[in-house]
Amino acid sequence: MSPLADCALVLVACTRYSPARMPVATQFPPGGQFAILSITDPYTIEEWRTAAMALLESEFCREHRRLLVDRRHASAPTTAFVETITYFFGAHRSELSGKHAAVVVADDAAFGMSRMTELLSQLESPEMIIRTFRDYDTAVQWLMNMESSP
Repeated sequence: MSPLADCALVLVACTRYSPARMPVATQFPPGGQFAILSITDPYTIEEWRTAAMALLESEFCREHRRLLVDRRHASAPTTAFVETITYFFGAHRSELSGKHAAVVVADDAAFGMSRMTELLSQLESPEMIIRTFRDYDTAVQWLMNMESSP
């Protein structure tokens, strides 16, 4: 399956809403070196989990190590949300091994919660590296400096 076909399948799998409103969406830019997971309020943990599973199961993710999580249009996650996703990381430790994720946030509260995610994920899935950024371009630069081949 081509990366574009993969992308279309993931976008459909990521939301229970109409295509005009996708609170959690995954993109695989053609020729891109990383996938993009966009999160926009309001969204649910189930929407996040569905998108994360579709991403893990995609051919693109199996071949690439980099993910940009764009949370600039989402409020800070709750502690319960952070605990749920770090549990998910632990449950999928082998699939996430060697992956690099840059999380871009819009405000201090989101930065703090994303840093908590970063730290807790080191316990659940130490082979995965997550970094939090306030600036999109800096996040992309960090990702591009990470080793890309498995």
